[in-house]
Amino acid sequence: EGFRLPTLRTLRLFLGHELNREFFYARKGVAMLFDILRAHTSDAAMVAGVAYAVAAAATRHEGNKAAAMLEVENGAPLVSSIEEHGHSRGAVQGVCEILEALTTGDDPREMASGAFRNAQTLAKFGAATSLLKVLETISGVGTDESATRL
Repeated sequence: EGFRLPTLRTLRLFLGHELNREFFYARKGVAMLFDILRAHTSDAAMVAGVAYAVAAAATRHEGNKAAAMLEVENGAPLVSSIEEHGHSRGAVQGVCEILEALTTGDDPREMASGAFRNAQTLAKFGAATSLLKVLETISGVGTDESATRL
């Protein structure tokens, strides 16, 4: 168990290089990461580690973006982990990095990006709503307490 987080941190660094992202894609690395996420949904540190690695894989690689979106569409607990771990800066930041990577058309090798379609799909799965709930929780906006302060 204890080796997974350092491995995920190191993997994130290696995925900064295009050839490593290609190799990762060919080996179905994104699916492996989501398998880890499914097995450790209650562990905020593990969610963060997986999230950062998936974001690194999806940055500037349409194939890895598509693989991640397939996982989300098949029920991967990405969006639900935003609210579940809203108290964990690392988990929320990691999931936000995935969402940013999936909704940014940044792969220079591709003529067209799936970023807009990904944003629509993530919205259907409640990503924006979940992010707003986290913001409300950490800022106090929308609570009875904040209403009395205004």
